[in-house]
Amino acid sequence: MRNHPSIRLRPGRGVASRWLFLLALSGCEPSLEDRLPDEPELQTHVVDLTQIHFVSRLGSPGGGGDLKERHHFFARMDVPDIHVTAPSDGYVVEARYLTAPAHMSTYFGVGIRVSDTVTVMLDHLHLPSEAIAGILPPLGEGFSAFQRVDPPLFVRAGERIGSIMPPAPEHAYGADVVTRDTRRRNRFANQARFEGDRMHAARLHAICFEEALPEHLRREMAGRYGDAMPIPTADCGTMERDVPGALTGLWFLDAEPDTTYGERFAIASELSGLVRLNVSLQLPAEAWFLEDRTDPATITAGMSHCYVEPAGGRPEARFAYFRMGASGWDVDVAFGAGECPASFPATFRTYHR
Repeated sequence: MRNHPSIRLRPGRGVASRWLFLLALSGCEPSLEDRLPDEPELQTHVVDLTQIHFVSRLGSPGGGGDLKERHHFFARMDVPDIHVTAPSDGYVVEARYLTAPAHMSTYFGVGIRVSDTVTVMLDHLHLPSEAIAGILPPLGEGFSAFQRVDPPLFVRAGERIGSIMPPAPEHAYGADVVTRDTRRRNRFANQARFEGDRMHAARLHAICFEEALPEHLRREMAGRYGDAMPIPTADCGTMERDVPGALTGLWFLDAEPDTTYGERFAIASELSGLVRLNVSLQLPAEAWFLEDRTDPATITAGMSHCYVEPAGGRPEARFAYFRMGASGWDVDVAFGAGECPASFPATFRTYHR
């Protein structure tokens, strides 16, 4: 039987066999949903776990002032070329290809639909396979959104998609893995902001990659999560970091941002006890490394607290002063140079849930 001309299909088992059966039964091409299983049937990890140093947890404050809806698989520095593979039979339904001048790098990402509701995104890769290179969109510059791949490209479990980008001072040596399940509705302090907004779809539907794995592969992920280093007791994390009425979580400016007051920030205490703060647009220093271990979940409505980041390699320290509103739904924020002032500064911006 020849492949249907409107889909890129390379016959195999699993999803491909299901497609061929439906085609023979009906005489016409089934929909993508009909070709996919109801539940994900992941058969392998996306990388060889022996080549990975550790995996970041879902929901950690990260670049862009965000709670990261992805795991970052940090590669071992002594392994020069790490292949990234499809975790199951599925279809590449979206892709991007871009150059990031700030990072002096060119990379690509793909989204592989593995079930009716689950898509696995593999991002920050280079050296695409021949098949993947054939479906990448034109090279973009700066931020480039994923674009639809039409018709979808069938890939087999374990098939090489690309390689992890080589290490460089401008970016971490690793790959991003985003797993979305449209049945999931992660909870946030202001749920209305996230529901029905495509810009927030990844945050709303993000799950841990291991949640889509069969039990035997899930057990192999144990002990591999961490924060700057592996933490044997760490779990995979969660997007539900907002603490209603407290400082912990994700906040939005809802006004014109600038390079001091970005459009959003995320703050949370991690398993190591360190408090992570990340403010969008504060390039090249969006990430704050705070020595004060006061858990922002304990800073509640009506309270104030000031964190200081030591100078490190900069000329001086800098502070982030937070003043929670009486309702817990807004927070006044003042960023500045030096140590914490004696009182809350006169110059500040207000962020919202």
